[in-house]
Amino acid sequence: MEIRDSSEPELAWRGYAGWSMWPSFVILFAISVMLLLADWLLDPEDDMVGSPVFGAIILAMWIVQLIRWGYRTITMTYRLTSKHLFIDRGWLYPPESPVELAKVQKVTVEQSALARRLKVGTIELHLDAEHIVEVPGISKPELFAEMIEKQIALCQR
Repeated sequence: MEIRDSSEPELAWRGYAGWSMWPSFVILFAISVMLLLADWLLDPEDDMVGSPVFGAIILAMWIVQLIRWGYRTITMTYRLTSKHLFIDRGWLYPPESPVELAKVQKVTVEQSALARRLKVGTIELHLDAEHIVEVPGISKPELFAEMIEKQIALCQR
């Protein structure tokens, strides 16, 4: 359990943005269409739209995807304080040590062209040449990165 330090005020809370999973939804949709097409090609005279086996496979894939989406949007949180960034990836992952803002050398935002349009992305905190902490699924990542950079500047004074 995390103990909160009253001398370290909370500046922002962010959660995982569900829109960040759009690529996996598009890929899953394409796989579903290919499976339905494969089923039809194997037996084009069958009046059923998809055999039970193909239907069960597609349904199972979508259930797993929706569970992944729900888990991430409900449990993943990022909390920025005056000295640290706390990353909580939920109960399936071990707790992470807070990122000391004073040790961060550089902050970058990674986005694809579509992610930029959806206003989601990943923030990377470069601690040194070998250690990068990724903060995925952030809505409006440029704004959150600016907040982090301002706190880094204050911590490094």
